[in-house]
Amino acid sequence: MNSRTIDVVTDWETVATPDGYEGLHELADAEFTGAVSAGMAWAFFLNGRVVGVFEGEIGDFEDAELTAYRAADPSLPLLFSMQERGGETQARYYTNKTPLSDADQTLSNGGFTGYIELSENVLSGDYYVVYHGGKSMSAAFVGSSERLVTGEEAFETAADEVGIYEVVDVDVEIVDIPELATDEAETAEDDASSAEDGASEATEDATETADDATAAADDEEPTATADPDAAATPGSAAEATADDPTAAGEASTADTPTADDAQTDDGSGGGPATADAEASEPSDAPRGGDPASTDSPGATAPEGRTADSTEAEGETSAADEHATDTGSRATRPDDRQPSEPSSETASGAGDTGDATVAGPTQKGAAADGVFSDEERWREAKTIPSLDPSESSSNGTTAQAAGAEQDRRSAGERAAQMERKRTAQKAARGRSSASETADSAPTTQASTRSAAEGEQPNVERLEKRLSKAKERVQSLESERDELAEARTKQREQIDELEAEREEYRERVEELEAERETLEAEVERLENELERLGGDTGGAPSQSMSVDQALSGTNLFVRYDRKGEATLEHAHDGAASRADVSDNLRLEHHTTFETGGLAVDGQPYEAFLHDSTEYAFAQWVVTDLLYEIGETGNQSGLAGVFDAIPEIDRVELSGTVGVDTPDGVEQRDFDVIFRDKMGDPLFVADINASRNATTEAMVGSLVENTGTIASNDESLAAGFYVTESFYEPGALETVSEETGGGLLSRSKKLSHVKLSRKRGYHLCLVEARNGEFHLNVPDL
Repeated sequence: MNSRTIDVVTDWETVATPDGYEGLHELADAEFTGAVSAGMAWAFFLNGRVVGVFEGEIGDFEDAELTAYRAADPSLPLLFSMQERGGETQARYYTNKTPLSDADQTLSNGGFTGYIELSENVLSGDYYVVYHGGKSMSAAFVGSSERLVTGEEAFETAADEVGIYEVVDVDVEIVDIPELATDEAETAEDDASSAEDGASEATEDATETADDATAAADDEEPTATADPDAAATPGSAAEATADDPTAAGEASTADTPTADDAQTDDGSGGGPATADAEASEPSDAPRGGDPASTDSPGATAPEGRTADSTEAEGETSAADEHATDTGSRATRPDDRQPSEPSSETASGAGDTGDATVAGPTQKGAAADGVFSDEERWREAKTIPSLDPSESSSNGTTAQAAGAEQDRRSAGERAAQMERKRTAQKAARGRSSASETADSAPTTQASTRSAAEGEQPNVERLEKRLSKAKERVQSLESERDELAEARTKQREQIDELEAEREEYRERVEELEAERETLEAEVERLENELERLGGDTGGAPSQSMSVDQALSGTNLFVRYDRKGEATLEHAHDGAASRADVSDNLRLEHHTTFETGGLAVDGQPYEAFLHDSTEYAFAQWVVTDLLYEIGETGNQSGLAGVFDAIPEIDRVELSGTVGVDTPDGVEQRDFDVIFRDKMGDPLFVADINASRNATTEAMVGSLVENTGTIASNDESLAAGFYVTESFYEPGALETVSEETGGGLLSRSKKLSHVKLSRKRGYHLCLVEARNGEFHLNVPDL
């Protein structure tokens, strides 16, 4: 998905939800609006409906761990889903020519589905209006922080902007969430249990009705069948009882508890369950979803229903209908009491004397109950035809069925009642113990069915509880990790605060140094102006080489003290290039250098070309790395550890030595000192082309040994030549350092003065501005 969409969604509030399809169903039941992620797959919800799945399919959510994000506004999931799905740009408009409000009205009236995006040539933000079937929602991301604005405020702000907006047509597809396997099994079990219970109840009701009918028939003749002509009269109560017993109670249906509620809109007593009523007065009302429309054998079953489901619905409908008394009293057949005599006759009766069929007398009611209940039970066991030609839409089939029933002989019905009477007498002869035994399996089956129905619920709850515990453990672990990360961040903040304070101090030092340098520059400019010359002209004065060198000191300085120093290089934390970029040698003189010439060169040019300056630069920038890269940190430990301590380099200087006769001064061409001024290294230089002799090296050895005996800070003595060393010079060094074959010292070229004191004696060759350590050989 688009990275910006992911950034926005993951900033929403998270919602705890179970994993897999179970979590999706819970979100759907809660009418959740937002986004759900499962690995790389994303699903967008709007009011509990999945309006898009991206970077995967709905099947990827089956057993996955879900993370749900509640949308900051309902417009956003629909907008992001449309953007991810992509659509077709229908038009582009300029707001000054076609205002946004005009386009909004047109799209709303046209039932548009898609969105408007106003972002081109708009500097304040991105504005959106999302449509679904003409209904719109607005959202905007305003400013560099992309602050979310929604509703009327977002639309009004967008309507006031000037820019180009485009209308994008996008189709929205609702994605169904697959059912859980446990739910499907429970649904099938519940349907089967309901069908079984309905059939059992209908059987019991029919048996009880037959008992009542038999008792009534023993005391009264079935006068309802005595007059076939009267029974066949259209619209009479006798016809309703003899031909279609379900009409006797004014068309009681499975959906209505009383006969009064089952009246049609035009006031007629016939309902959709009565075939004769359909034949006499067809109805245009839809019946596909009404279970009562399948009660009559002549009715057509709704599309998509199987014979089994229709039979089960018929059984349930029959049982429900039987719960309604044909005399408008809501009592079951086994609870009915003989009605009191009444002067009123049933609707549709032509004569008060014909009350034995539809009247309210005890005998008429009993006979009507017998035929009605028996007919409903018979119809409940009949599967309606699926052939449209047999439907009662035009009334012909229903009338033919009624005529066929009218033509039944009274003898056939009497024989049928006789058979039922015999069966009822046998049933009454059964013992109460047998009845209890017969009802026990039904009770046990109901109990077992309920227990089996509860078992999956328990397992599902245990599964959800286990997942919830795992989620709690995961959140606790995440909390601990965040707490640890927060502690580390606080430590880093403290370190940064300390480093910032160091930088502030360094800035203050640099500011002070800058002011000093500015004052020095100003002084030099004034001096130059006073002398009336400039550096670009001929030198105004000259100086000898010895004087220039003896009056010059070099200082080791860094552009940034906290970065790439010799100390960092000593610890292996800085490269040679980084140190060279950060380090600089600043010179300081005891004389004015403006207009000064030394050996025919301006002073600075002379200084940088001198062997003394080049050697000092090599020691502070390269020697440390040459020792480290060759693995001689231990052999030349004195030199390696002393280099980071160099603070000042004195050219052509002296070192004082305490003697019984007083302080003696020993001269050297280069002296490396620490911040306290103590000597670290001393060096003599032969800048001529003549060979370096034994006497030259011997003088260095003598002076260096004298200083090292009095000053523990001295770590090494160097002799630098631009030519080569005579053999005698090399032998002198070998003798002093004990570098023969029998030497056991691990220190390279080391002169041992006592058990704990000594110094390194090194010979260096200079070639074309480069320096090489000859002794010891690295």
